[in-house]
Amino acid sequence: MRAVPGYEIRGVGASSHQSAQVAADRHGVPFAFASAADLAAHDAIDLVVISVRVPLHAAAISSVFDSGKIIFSEWPLAVDTAEAEALTAQAATLNTPTAVGLQARFNPPVAYLRDLIADGYVGEVLSSTLIGCGGYWGPDTADVDQYLLDESTGATMRSIAFEHALDAMSFVFGEPSDLQVQQTTRRTRVRNVDTDTLVPMTAADQVWYSGRNPAGAVLTGHYRGGLWRGTNLLWEIPGTEGEISVTAPGGHVQVQPLTLRGARGTASELQDLPVPAPYVRVQGIDPVQQSQAFIIAHTYEQLLRDLKEGTAVVPTWEHAVRRHTSIQQSR
Repeated sequence: MRAVPGYEIRGVGASSHQSAQVAADRHGVPFAFASAADLAAHDAIDLVVISVRVPLHAAAISSVFDSGKIIFSEWPLAVDTAEAEALTAQAATLNTPTAVGLQARFNPPVAYLRDLIADGYVGEVLSSTLIGCGGYWGPDTADVDQYLLDESTGATMRSIAFEHALDAMSFVFGEPSDLQVQQTTRRTRVRNVDTDTLVPMTAADQVWYSGRNPAGAVLTGHYRGGLWRGTNLLWEIPGTEGEISVTAPGGHVQVQPLTLRGARGTASELQDLPVPAPYVRVQGIDPVQQSQAFIIAHTYEQLLRDLKEGTAVVPTWEHAVRRHTSIQQSR
């Protein structure tokens, strides 16, 4: 946020005033608060960012509605569709401006990919195949991450890694139709490296899908838990006149540096497709070494444009409900 002119981080809230003060001192933030409600009520605050574990989103959000401030929630908005619908309905009743952090679409390579497809680089898209890894949900976990293994928390590979990728695909191609999402848990117990014990995993470590884009192209893919020696992200888009390949070190397109390669016409090999400079709208952050900050900064840059220009390019909670619905319509 500090890399985006127009923002000032004025306050931080946590589960206690003491922990909030430690964070405020560390990052040079003027105000520390013991709760989200106290933060939102302060006159110095214009935008409230909800960035806690998914099961805590609803309570934190509900506590700041009375402030009338803009509320930005990280994704997932809620633990399930019903909770997302309830929060969205309450925000609409109170006329509260909302935004959700489906930031993959603001990763400059994704924005460039969308324009390449729209401009006909591959001709008519025939299909899209995406293979990705979850990073988490593999053979090992740690105390700080163990809640991700519980399906009921709403913080799963399906809702995080896969859904961010699905939103990127929807941004590039348009909303899919005939979408079928299925999942299973192949590893039901994994090792906690902090305690050296086996712990249960009810969240899926295998998620696969199929569907079509609005023009009829076939969409298929598979997410698997853990990190792998071979492919951790491969997104292939063949068309009638060419093809594009997207790769990354990990499967989370919302935080990973993406490499685009393509070929068309008579070219026999894929060539790098560097992202043109105009797509990079935030300076001072390394897009590879600081990829997470780089992508999220572009999200905040667009949110500021929306606030100044009256647009709604950053997804609202209505869009979040659509995303929640899309991953829970078939299991």
